[in-house]
Amino acid sequence: MKISQDEFRKELLCGLARENCVTVLNARAALSAAVVVRICRFVSTLCADHGDTECRRQSETCLSAADALERGDEKTFLELCRYACSTCPYTARVSGNNTITLQ
Repeated sequence: MKISQDEFRKELLCGLARENCVTVLNARAALSAAVVVRICRFVSTLCADHGDTECRRQSETCLSAADALERGDEKTFLELCRYACSTCPYTARVSGNNTITLQ
């Protein structure tokens, strides 16, 4: 499948955001809350840079999750993270092993 460089950039941003998000959720017990907060804020910037309305909502959710954890509210943090992961547009778009080629 051929896509434009801009579309490739957007897919890359989404993929990086998703991988970082899942990794930090799986490893959060081994990381300090401060490190998790920084990673979640970074993920939020990746989603925001995508430009899609739904991705911007995800960005806001990730930022809210980071704020909750910073306040010590781990329950809200986990709820927001699970919501963000389950509603991520990138997750819904990824299927199979499609090879992407820049035009």
